[in-house]
Amino acid sequence: MLPQRMPCGSSTCSSSSGNSSLSSMYQDSPMIELFELEMNDLEDTKWDLRCAKCKECNELVPHRLLFICQYHRCDGFYEPKKDHEVPAEFYKNENVFCSKCAFTGSHKHHIEDIVEAHPVAVAMALKGEDNLTVSFTQLAFLNHEEPVDFLIANEIELTGLPVLPIEECLFGSLDSYDFQIKKTNFDVLKKTVEQCRVDGAKYVKDCAEKTLAAYHELAKDIEEIIKEHEISNKAEKIRERKDSGTTESTISFQSENEESQILENTSISPAETIVDKQQQESFFNFSSTSNEVDETTAKMICSNLNLRYDLIRDDMLIEAALQDVSDKLHEFSGSIENKLAAARMFKEKNNVALYYPPQ
Repeated sequence: MLPQRMPCGSSTCSSSSGNSSLSSMYQDSPMIELFELEMNDLEDTKWDLRCAKCKECNELVPHRLLFICQYHRCDGFYEPKKDHEVPAEFYKNENVFCSKCAFTGSHKHHIEDIVEAHPVAVAMALKGEDNLTVSFTQLAFLNHEEPVDFLIANEIELTGLPVLPIEECLFGSLDSYDFQIKKTNFDVLKKTVEQCRVDGAKYVKDCAEKTLAAYHELAKDIEEIIKEHEISNKAEKIRERKDSGTTESTISFQSENEESQILENTSISPAETIVDKQQQESFFNFSSTSNEVDETTAKMICSNLNLRYDLIRDDMLIEAALQDVSDKLHEFSGSIENKLAAARMFKEKNNVALYYPPQ
């Protein structure tokens, strides 16, 4: 059974509320396994986290009913010697007294120096939570360059997330057990949000890479279709001219050979037809068969390579990642000039060079 999620902003918040909201929040998250594991560990030490022994009578007393003595001449004088990460360590290692010993026992002559132990224990534990408070402040910031944050800001129309009152909520803990539950809730929430942002960015990059690859393949198909249509139209016009007898007698021998070559290649396969350089230029200049660089195609290839590099570089050695991206560049169809231009763009953006062309 999941422990309850604590509502913030109240010093009297109880561990008996928020169970359904916690379950619904984490039920689809992989962090729920970590949460349940930590909560099971807390259940095993439940009484140690809720009660402690009085230093004088050794009675087991709830944390809220324990006190410390700040009278410097008292044998049980509380003098903080070290910080404790959780309240339970404070009660275990410091001089704490039950109400009977504190007000009717040896401390009755300086009861004005008797104070509740719980606020002191929680305040000491919160000293070590500075990083937690800072991290939640950073967690509330929406970075519009990140896909998940961009969606939150633009689709849900939020300019920022509220900074959670971590310290106030932890300070209102009833005992060490309550403190640990809240602390675990905050840790799991933080890890869940961070993981969602990482997964969202990875998913968007993967989709963008697939989109660019599909678009590139579609561009190649369109270019081939247009080339075939142009070749077919040219061949048809030549046939019509020959059939109608309108071919001019002044056509040079070279032009006649060219027309014959077009007809011959067309009868074999449109894909194998050879025409002059000007004739094979397509209406859409997706990739050039000449030595000129098509900037649009080069940028498209470079964008695809950048997405691939961002996707794998954190999981691989830099050399292996560059080799993977270089292999991907080698697999792209198109002119060598466009590929070299894309490799140069990649180097300018990432400050690392690809292994291209292959040696």
